[in-house]
Formats: sequence, C-alpha cells, structure tokens
Amino acid sequence: APIAATLALIRRGAHDLHLVCVPQSGLQTELLVGAGAVRTVETAAITLGEFGPAHRFADALRAGRIRVLDATCPAIHAGLQAAEKGLPFMPLRGLIGSDLVPNRPDWKVIDNPFASEAPAGTNGGPGDPIVLLPAIAPDCALFHAPLADRHGNVFIGRNDPNHLIGWNSPNIWSRFAGVEGQIFPPKMASYVAVKLYGPGH
Repeated sequence: APIAATLALIRRGAHDLHLVCVPQSGLQTELLVGAGAVRTVETAAITLGEFGPAHRFADALRAGRIRVLDATCPAIHAGLQAAEKGLPFMPLRGLIGSDLVPNRPDWKVIDNPFASEAPAGTNGGPGDPIVLLPAIAPDCALFHAPLADRHGNVFIGRNDPNHLIGWNSPNIWSRFAGVEGQIFPPKMASYVAVKLYGPGH
C-alpha cells in the first residue's frame, strides 16, 4: 500500500524529497515531513481530513525546514498535462488576480499573444494576461490502483489524475487491490489502462 511504501522510504533514510501532491496530500506527506525526509512540497492542500490539521507539516513550515510551493488543483493538473504532451509549459487563466502568482516566481505572466484574434465576447484584447505554468515531470510516482497484472499493465480508472502521473514518471510504484496475474474483463476496455515500466525497462 502507499503507506507501506512511504514507511519504507523513511526507513531507508530518504531525504531532500520534492513532493508533488496530485493535487493534495495527507498522511503520507505528514509522515515524510515528520521524519525529515522532505525539502519541498508542491500542493494545493495538506490535510488529515476529519483527524484535523497536519501538525508535523505545519510545524516544519513555520520553522523553515520545508519549502511549500502553493498551487491549485487546476495548476498542478495543467503542469502534469504539459509534461504529458511534451510541452515546456501550459497556460492557465484562472490564477490571474490570486495571491499565488506573486509567490510563485516559476510561474510567468504574459500577454495573450492571440489577443487581437480573440472572438468577440471573449476575454481577448489588449492587456489580456495569462499565466504560464512549467511542466511537472516527477522522477517517480506512487499511487494506488484497483487492478494490475504481472505484465505491468495497471488499471487506473476513467478520468483519474493517476494516468497523468503514470505517463510522466519513468519509475512507478503502484499498489493494486486485485489478484496478481488478474486479466482485465472485456467490459473494462473503455477505461484507461496504461503500460507502466519500472526500473530497467
């Protein structure tokens, strides 16, 4: 399970990790931060849900032991989509006017280069700003999947952000709930199933 893999990272002394939460995280980040394994957290939120705030995370942030790159759910997904498509960045308009943009020097605000060609009634026109978000391509990914087989096929469901992580990461650790060697039923053919390659492939 993801928590077992998280504990294994802690046991082996992982450090200076840059976590990308898709788009938010909870206990896994709390454990890794509490163990001193994390340097940077890129996230839309860290919460333990009904168990309350993530105290180790909050303490580390206040003490300056970690750096937090505040984002939004759409911003993180846009960065992953840019990497998926082989692009250096992805534009996103919804961040304009937020207090996030001034605190993210890696985000660039430009004038819409197509403003003069924008259809009537749209936001196009002179002084039409848009934010460019850099591609997010993690070195590895860790997520839960409901089904997998011994050939490396992982079923991740429809409209799931895990497919973005899977396509963008050269190393994937996935915990699946099915039986090893289980074959996907034909009715699942319309869902997303990606071939994920681990180290050495």
